[in-house]
Amino acid sequence: MSYRKFGTIGFALSAAADFLVLSVYLALYALAPYPVSIALRGIGWRRLGEERGVGLYKITGLIVIALGALVFLIIAGVLRGILPPMGTIGF
Repeated sequence: MSYRKFGTIGFALSAAADFLVLSVYLALYALAPYPVSIALRGIGWRRLGEERGVGLYKITGLIVIALGALVFLIIAGVLRGILPPMGTIGF
């Protein structure tokens, strides 16, 4: 599959997850397409870098995957009670 297909599907799933988060009742369903969208967008950037021969695109793909995974793990940690919800950490 080309980088365009990976990127397009990844961004579409990301938009779907964003719209699901807007609804209070459907927000938990956003956890399904979100990690898939991160992986597809990261793969799309990596493939673009390989096709064009631009290292910055490859690095962008790694950053997208790493930061997306970090955000997903934080969300999962909050939902499981491992981490406190945002806004409750005080000094």
